Amino acid sequence: MAEITAKMVSQLREETGAGMMDCKKALTEAGGDIEEARTILRKKGAAKAGQKSETRTASEGITDAFVSESGSVGVLLEVNSETDFVARNEAFHALAHELSRALADAGKPFSSVEEFLASPAADGKTINDVVTEAIARLGEKIAVARFERFDASTARGAVGAYIHRTDFKTGVLVEIASDKEITNIDALTQLARDVAMHVAATRPQYLNPEDVPAELLDKEREIAIAKQDADPSFANKPEAAKKAMIEGQVRKYLEQCVLTEQGFVRDPSGKQKIKALVAEVGKSAGATLKIVRFARYRVGEVGGNG
Repeated sequence: MAEITAKMVSQLREETGAGMMDCKKALTEAGGDIEEARTILRKKGAAKAGQKSETRTASEGITDAFVSESGSVGVLLEVNSETDFVARNEAFHALAHELSRALADAGKPFSSVEEFLASPAADGKTINDVVTEAIARLGEKIAVARFERFDASTARGAVGAYIHRTDFKTGVLVEIASDKEITNIDALTQLARDVAMHVAATRPQYLNPEDVPAELLDKEREIAIAKQDADPSFANKPEAAKKAMIEGQVRKYLEQCVLTEQGFVRDPSGKQKIKALVAEVGKSAGATLKIVRFARYRVGEVGGNG
């Protein structure tokens, strides 16, 4: 039987992140063979992870984002844990960022979480192996909940991200496109980041007015008409005034739920709309810009994409 030294235990612990006693037991079982001990730990970690996955619910967690150096590829990710204690753990944050980077570096979008988990990671592992090992280290269920990947056209677009770093539970991804090639993409990248921050704060449901279902606009008109019917002061008003009031309520609704119609949160006056901000940046860049899409994640929530 080979002697199990403290150095061997420390090396295995550093490589796997497993506990000291687990590393010592694995080395003893493997007769001092580091590689075999690593395999033993992975198998045991998978067994523990399987038990946790079957019996526990991951309802806490964080969002994470990664944008490539070129600004053309961006990823938004939600990873869940069982407790907020683990969600605040540095190792959990490191795992989330590793997964975000893997999604960005994949060279293609994945169609599902399952496809992503089955994809290769480093050292002959899969992404699922990486998550499984994290479950063994952190001691509770971890689940990749969802992700978005935006690929902007090189030199004609940019992606920006925002993570609300107070609790990391809100994250946003925004893609901006230009009608022509732009040598300096920094302005587009900054615009995308500014809009992402805005989306985190205002929670728009739609990107453009035409994206709003007609039945929702009809409902707003019905509400406005009901208000008129209940208010005697409207009885003798001209039809044009009544119609203007109705359409005014529709406009107010659009300003609340449509991104391009919202007032930019960083504008002290509250008058500059997002569409005006985009036009202003485009004018400075010598191009016509538009917001292609956005995704907003809040841990545990579904929806909010444009």
